[in-house]
Amino acid sequence: MSVCLCVFLTLAIFILLCLNVIIAPVVYAVADSTLERPCAWVKELKIKNQILAAIGKLFMAIIRETIRAIFITLMLWLLTAIIYPLVILVVGQVFLPYQANGSIMRNLNNQPIGSALIGQVFTSERYFHPRPSTVRYSQGKKAKPTGISGASNLAASNPELLNRILEQANQLRDENLQPIADIIYTSASGLDPHISLKAARQQLTRVAGARGVKEDEILRLINKYSDGRFLWIFGEPGVNVLRLNYALDLQDINRQQNQ
Repeated sequence: MSVCLCVFLTLAIFILLCLNVIIAPVVYAVADSTLERPCAWVKELKIKNQILAAIGKLFMAIIRETIRAIFITLMLWLLTAIIYPLVILVVGQVFLPYQANGSIMRNLNNQPIGSALIGQVFTSERYFHPRPSTVRYSQGKKAKPTGISGASNLAASNPELLNRILEQANQLRDENLQPIADIIYTSASGLDPHISLKAARQQLTRVAGARGVKEDEILRLINKYSDGRFLWIFGEPGVNVLRLNYALDLQDINRQQNQ
């Protein structure tokens, strides 16, 4: 309805301007040829004509600015919605295909085993364990149905939170591990793929004993799959648990093939 009204008003103004352009000169010519001194209605008509001319100029200016705004909007839409996404897509797929496709890790059979950007649950003694996750890294039946990431949002005084921390700390003491922060407290996202170097070294003896290898062999892998600070300034170094655990499996496969 509003579009039809705008079209109607536009046509009406256009018709008035056309009539003004056609009729006004005729009236002036007739008045000048028949009257020595133009009467009041001729002067009034001239004033009205000047007003209509001003309105016409304003109307045309509005049309010009509207066309310019529509053109700028279309150009911005073309730039931000088509050109920029296509450029980023091409650059990502050509120069950074691994990162652009989610940093998906694959096994020897070219089957996806997970993303290096998202943690996973490891419970076997043969593997390094990640940080606790409120959403259990969205894996299995125990994953929270309320979302694929997030924290518990429990207050520090909440008994449920205190009981979980105490249970986790007692379990670590039973394994002769020092209860440090990143293997007791969950991350804000519940998907953190890293643990600290200290947390990895604490689990080194357990993993080496379960796999029957020397700790130095695993320590080299810990150092290899440690990520430094972002831009060498922000954050703390961390060990990517999925990459480290998969490297341990590959190491065992190579050892078995060489025997």
